[in-house]
Amino acid sequence: MQPDKKNALTTVFAMVAGTVIVSVAVKKASHGHPPCPEKILARTSSKLNQTLPKMVDHITRLDTTVQRPGRIFSYKYTLLGRKAAHLNKERIKASIAPTLIQNYKTNPAMAGLRGLSTVLKYAYFDEAGAFIFDLEIDPKTF
Repeated sequence: MQPDKKNALTTVFAMVAGTVIVSVAVKKASHGHPPCPEKILARTSSKLNQTLPKMVDHITRLDTTVQRPGRIFSYKYTLLGRKAAHLNKERIKASIAPTLIQNYKTNPAMAGLRGLSTVLKYAYFDEAGAFIFDLEIDPKTF
């Protein structure tokens, strides 16, 4: 497998793992009541952030999550041992987007987030804090 493909697959699995963690937290935060979706997402972010930063694989660290205005849930990741300037950002993004979209559309663990019509935003940075890329998944598009 080529290095770019291997790194892209590793990144995909890291993002999916982070998304599933949040989905489970959403279910726990709602306690069977229909509270405001933004409050559920804010509580989910707060609870998840208590466990962060967390390594999701050997190069990807989930640093923090944030509930943004509206039903937007953001993840901030750091890719360790990688420099933004040396990565083919568009290629990595193009290779992982279909997998993330399909996961969000069909994974039963994501049902809580889909049910809240949550937009997922992923932002990736290198160890020096340089921006690599971001990705947004809006359930209204599928």
